[in-house]
Amino acid sequence: MREHHVLYLAVGGYLVMAVGGYVNLLVGWAAVIAWVYEHETLAGGFMALASAILAAWFLSRQIGQAERHERDRFRRRREAARAMLPLALSSISDYAERSALAGKSLLDQCVDGALEGGPDLNVPVLPLLPTDALFALKEMIELSSRGETATIAKIATVIQYQYSRLSSLVADATHPPANNIIIIQSINIETYIIDAAIIYARVEALFDFGRRRTDNIPEGVAWRRVNSALNLMRFYDYGYETLYQSVLDRAHGDLDNFIAD
Repeated sequence: MREHHVLYLAVGGYLVMAVGGYVNLLVGWAAVIAWVYEHETLAGGFMALASAILAAWFLSRQIGQAERHERDRFRRRREAARAMLPLALSSISDYAERSALAGKSLLDQCVDGALEGGPDLNVPVLPLLPTDALFALKEMIELSSRGETATIAKIATVIQYQYSRLSSLVADATHPPANNIIIIQSINIETYIIDAAIIYARVEALFDFGRRRTDNIPEGVAWRRVNSALNLMRFYDYGYETLYQSVLDRAHGDLDNFIAD
């Protein structure tokens, strides 16, 4: 039904209802018209009321239509961001693995629990930050609920924190102050490796959502996933016992505990 038809029906309906209380409609339309002329102010008031109600109805209809369009636009943007998420997660997983292996290179050069920095050190090449993947995470964060946002944002936060710490460690080990020897404790290197494994574990937990196997984003990641990440990154427990013990310590003795925020 067109909008002007709705207007005619609404105005007519309001007039009939308003006048019906005062005029016996059985006397014919002439009497009705006469009554309208006689009560022009009252009839005009009813007309104004009908127009205001109808205008409010049209406005509400337009607002509802705009909201539906915005929800549909939001849904399409979210689906597009979700479609790109697996690619971004793969890039971040690769970054985490390369970071862990860079730490492994330093850890394997430790002697008696310490690494001596200097020009003779075999310095690993650090991976570049996956900026495109981080941008994809940003898009997903903007289109997610509060609980989902917190889970995804943790990945971006840990990446930046881990990259800064590992870069500083490599810089210190490579360029010690003149006439000084830099000694880096292996436990510190293990911490940075675990940070990379945490990134890997958090990313892995999101893959099912990104690949549409589930519509739910996990609210937390257990330390057991970090152990699995270390194993996938070729840190085998028979050669890196202290590394796995550090994970257990940070999990307070229970690998089913969630990683603290």
